Amino acid sequence: MKKHLLRLLLEGYKQETLFRELESKGINLSEATIVHLSDISINILDIVLDIVGFPADNTSAYDLNYFINKANVRNEKLKIVDKEMFCRDLYTEKYFESSFVLSK
Repeated sequence: MKKHLLRLLLEGYKQETLFRELESKGINLSEATIVHLSDISINILDIVLDIVGFPADNTSAYDLNYFINKANVRNEKLKIVDKEMFCRDLYTEKYFESSFVLSK
């Protein structure tokens, strides 16, 4: 299983490297009119993390603007930050930093 998950992560790295290369050549897929990056990319890291049982990111359910920026107005539809909030980015940032360095 570990071998297969590593292969998936490698494919995700290759995908991200390709998109960075395209952007360095002036092709910005996130601003394209017909094709958007979110339409053709797959978040392989999230899939691997789900398979191994890593908790899902639930930050979209929280009013982070109120918490981080100390905004005066709170979005009542969103939760206040509590101990149940989990941000995957805090734990996966090293993966992205490493893949960026490797792609150079």
